[in-house]
Amino acid sequence: MANKFELDRKAVGRFLKSPEIARGVRRVVEPIRDRAEANARAAARPGENPQVDLKEYIGRDRVRFHVAMVNPAAIKAEQIDRALTRAKPAGGR
Repeated sequence: MANKFELDRKAVGRFLKSPEIARGVRRVVEPIRDRAEANARAAARPGENPQVDLKEYIGRDRVRFHVAMVNPAAIKAEQIDRALTRAKPAGGR
């Protein structure tokens, strides 16, 4: 005999927006940001200071993070050397 299982959708929604989930996701995303910044600095010309930003926000259904190349030096490093794209494996995926 199969047991009936009912999911409490509101509780799951609160869980996905919780500080505990945010900390766990941040642990995955921060190394990606750090690696992207290191890649961008390695690709930059002398005097350029590429900046990579990490933003956290609560979306409609879960906590979200965004890693972005902020200034022209960082954007150029992504366009030419794929600094952020190559950093993704640093997060463990």
